[in-house]
Amino acid sequence: MRLQALCLFLISASIIHVEAQTTTPPTVSLLSGAIRLARDGVSSSSYSSGRVQVYGIGAANSISNRWGNICRFTSFGTSEADVICHQLTYTGASSHSYAEIDSFGNDNYTALLNDVSCSNDNYLMLFQCTVSTTVSTLCTAREDVSVTCYSTRIWDDPYNGMVRLSQGDYVNTGLLEVYCKGEWGTVCDNTFGAEEGTAV
Repeated sequence: MRLQALCLFLISASIIHVEAQTTTPPTVSLLSGAIRLARDGVSSSSYSSGRVQVYGIGAANSISNRWGNICRFTSFGTSEADVICHQLTYTGASSHSYAEIDSFGNDNYTALLNDVSCSNDNYLMLFQCTVSTTVSTLCTAREDVSVTCYSTRIWDDPYNGMVRLSQGDYVNTGLLEVYCKGEWGTVCDNTFGAEEGTAV
């Protein structure tokens, strides 16, 4: 198979490897911090509202390498919902709720987080906020949070130098792209390393 360009495939802010771009995109594994939305236990990248599910929080062990929910106790509010929607590439949250009163149904996951607190609603990733992986016994399935995001995407009004990750299974994985002179383009450089990945 003839190789095309060498392009960088990133997972979140950590560089994994330089991948030869072919007709088949590389397969990547999930990393701690991926977020998705679900309705009636079924997740979809097309949802802009639903039950918040987060992957692999805490230490790198078999207990944390799974999907789970976020408990609303004790500080979940508008700022935290905004940050979750930002991580999902939306411009913010129009509302937030929890399982006892929302219409998104239940799933089979337990809570991985509570005491989520974001001091700045402009954060782009949940783990810029403070979280607790010691989940309160008050955190039953009825307390799992949900969000409804605005339908507009962060990328709808890009500026020169804006970066994004595309073609990934989740929004914290994908091919690094930069917006320049009216179009999105990939970053191809075999000297790209961990320091540059962290900067992204």
